[in-house]
Amino acid sequence: MYLQLDQTASTAAGTHEKVLAWIAERESSGERWFTFINHMEPHLPYHPTDAVRKSIEREGFTPEEVSRAMQFGPPFSVIHGLGHRVVDETMQRSLSRLYDGEVEVVDDALGDFLGRLRESGVLDRTLVIITSDHGENLGDHGLYDHRMSLHRSLLHIPLIVRLPGLFDGGRTETDVVRLEDVAPTVYEICKVPPTPGMQGQSLIGDTGGRVARAVHGTLERFEAPLREQFPSLDTSRLNRGIRSVYDGRHHLIRYDDGTVELYDVETDPAETRDLAREEPGLVQRLTELDLAD
Repeated sequence: MYLQLDQTASTAAGTHEKVLAWIAERESSGERWFTFINHMEPHLPYHPTDAVRKSIEREGFTPEEVSRAMQFGPPFSVIHGLGHRVVDETMQRSLSRLYDGEVEVVDDALGDFLGRLRESGVLDRTLVIITSDHGENLGDHGLYDHRMSLHRSLLHIPLIVRLPGLFDGGRTETDVVRLEDVAPTVYEICKVPPTPGMQGQSLIGDTGGRVARAVHGTLERFEAPLREQFPSLDTSRLNRGIRSVYDGRHHLIRYDDGTVELYDVETDPAETRDLAREEPGLVQRLTELDLAD
């Protein structure tokens, strides 16, 4: 059995209440179950709970600064990324703290959710996977939100897998692990045959020697409305697709307009120093890896 929620459970805590009730029903009837929970926190525009907002204000942010940052989101995040406007330092700090505040909200809600599963005796016989579809740029590379970029700030996301006896606490994987590995892992644990063409591989087996690839399409759909609002705005960056490949240390990003960036994430995890001109051999090798299959 699976659960699909409507949009009325708009917060992590509200969603969890519905999920817990649904799980309790499945458990009481002896049914096997699967649930996928998709939280929108943290996501622009950032709207943490009143308690978190007040906590932020006690740290020295004025109510006006917090309110202004809470209104920041598309299309303004896009035009800032295109260089049309500059985010001042106060707004930058406020956005960063609001983002942290929404992370706190989800973290607290997840802790409560897992604690209640433990109390009910369900947790230790349930496969739990916690991950994200992307990170967030908060001024990184001159960008905001998660568009126009395939940098590590977006691609380096958490992946937590727990199942006592198979995925126990304390283990950290150093191999390249990919988001598409989640489905094959679930399938293998649940003894479900993989579907034809399924990408990724189960994390139960050997994951060494792999690369991770990512693709970002163009954003042409934003052009017309943005030009209507801001006639002088240069929207050419919205028309270029992006590809990236990562081998566990070096990260190559290639744009449709021919721009290439190369980073050594071991020595430069924030990707502030582009090595593409200095390391043409690495650029070529990683390009070939990207196109290998």
